[in-house]
Amino acid sequence: MGPPALAPQTLRPRRPPTPPYTAALARCGSTVRLHNNRAYCLAKLGSYQEAIADYSAVLELDPANVHAFHNRGISYDKLGMFERAIDDFNTVIEMEPANSVAYFNRGSTFDSMGAHDQAVADFGRALELDPGARTPDHGPGGGGGDGQEPAGGAR
Repeated sequence: MGPPALAPQTLRPRRPPTPPYTAALARCGSTVRLHNNRAYCLAKLGSYQEAIADYSAVLELDPANVHAFHNRGISYDKLGMFERAIDDFNTVIEMEPANSVAYFNRGSTFDSMGAHDQAVADFGRALELDPGARTPDHGPGGGGGDGQEPAGGAR
């Protein structure tokens, strides 16, 4: 005999977490933290196009925000916009040359593009920088498969 059936009224649809951020943006105006937090939630929900818009808004306000470049790159990758993803990962690597996760994610994008030599080179560089690293999807605090990283204090 299987588990007892749940009564239909006990199942509630999961509400997206973005309305509070949208309301706060309307009330407080555009801030890096609000746009970044909403983008992070949107990406977790698979709304990558909307996440890209918010990460781009973060970059308009803070052009040196490495987390926004990195997470926007991941969102571009998820949409198959590989050249744009590579551009964002390149920017992250220029800003933080020792960022092993950026090398790993750029390598993953190169792999998706069929640029296997470049992918292997980036995976190798990621391991040189962090020999004990595990993939972002499976490592400590892994992102549940999307690789997104919250910015400091963004949770």
